[in-house]
Parts: sequence; structure tokens; C-alpha cells
Amino acid sequence: MYKKYKKMILEKIERGRLTVEFIEKTTTQLNYYLSKKEVTQDEYDELITLMNPNE
Repeated sequence: MYKKYKKMILEKIERGRLTVEFIEKTTTQLNYYLSKKEVTQDEYDELITLMNPNE
């Protein structure tokens, strides 16, 4: 799951298409996968940071 989301996020960044809607939707999905232990806390944190580099 982690690799799939990382690839998708990086592709959106490269194409300049990282929208607020995408970030909100992806964050919601990652919250779900974190709760189901399909991604680790470290993986989750890395993906969230990729989408929000200024925070």
C-alpha cells in the first residue's frame, strides 16, 4: 500500500497536479490504512510530509 501511494503522490507532484482535493482524499484514505495497520506510522508520516512539504 505504501509504495502504491508514494508512487501516486510523486507522480502528482512531478506533473504539478497536487490539488487540495487530492491531498484531502488521500489523507482520508491513508488514515484508514493506518488504522487498519496496512501502513506504519513512519510510512504514513512520510507520505503526509510529501504532500505537505511546507509544514
